Amino acid sequence: MGLSAACRIEIDGVDRTDQWARERRILSIDVDDREGEISDSCTIELDDREPHIAWPPEGKRLRVWLGNDETDLTDLGSYTLDAPHASAPPSRLTVKGHAANFVAKGPGLPIQTPRSRTWSGVSLGDMLNTIAQDHSLLPRIQKTLEGEIVDPVEQVWESDLVFLKRVALRYGARVRVKGASGNPGGALEIVGAGSQLPQVVLTPLDVEQWSAPLGNRIKAGAVTAFWFNPKSGASGSVTAGSGEPRLVSSEPFDTASSAKNHAKNRLKDTERRSAQLSVSLTRLNTAIASGTPIAFSGFRSEVDTIWNVVQARHYADASRARTTLVAERSF
Repeated sequence: MGLSAACRIEIDGVDRTDQWARERRILSIDVDDREGEISDSCTIELDDREPHIAWPPEGKRLRVWLGNDETDLTDLGSYTLDAPHASAPPSRLTVKGHAANFVAKGPGLPIQTPRSRTWSGVSLGDMLNTIAQDHSLLPRIQKTLEGEIVDPVEQVWESDLVFLKRVALRYGARVRVKGASGNPGGALEIVGAGSQLPQVVLTPLDVEQWSAPLGNRIKAGAVTAFWFNPKSGASGSVTAGSGEPRLVSSEPFDTASSAKNHAKNRLKDTERRSAQLSVSLTRLNTAIASGTPIAFSGFRSEVDTIWNVVQARHYADASRARTTLVAERSF
């Protein structure tokens, strides 16, 4: 049996689709598109009966298109290949690629490696450019965030990825690693609350199954942040929210306003993450990606609102093709 969806697969720019489809080699394609610091991934399972497939070594580039038919193909990005995994019986070859290879070429450190340095008087855009250059990634940031001046901040035995995520949260933004055309390593992005992607409307006819917490607002307790001004000696704390659980930020701030913004944005981020909607669609919908705003209509009052996709998975095998997603409520 052939794949239940239309696809196109390129390895280092060479189209392998026709040969593998003709030989019925392609068993499944699974693309995992995520918001946040986790890299997008693509997994392909192939029939490795004799003659066995000659697979390129790890580090080569995989690019995948997927759709319901040949006229509906969506480019789902490019990925750096890991080492393939073979198994038998039956003879199978599983290959997986990630949107970023996490190999640093500047200081020679992977982007997840802890390090220490001091940042002072730089904009959020400058910080992103420096970190992206250190790891051979393409920097991308929303214009509204690019010029934000970062207070003096210490990066103490903290990976660049975790550190950048922490700083971006001050401005209600998120960090994500994505594939990038023309850049083998991928792109390091900072995105704000407002999505730049077109809205998708879903009704019960589009959905096979869904689950979500109910209530107009999911409470996340409170967040307290501390500040200290070394010049004046003034200090204090600010709290956003109320009740339990109470989270205390270990990050010091120079001003009450920066501490307040951090507390508010961290509380909002906690609330978003505590109100997640899981959905399985009846079919493949590659128009949905991480960051896509979804308008739900016809479910129930607590669900019929705008949700932002934080994970979209597009899967196809011989029996079916469908999209599943996880979304967070827009507060």
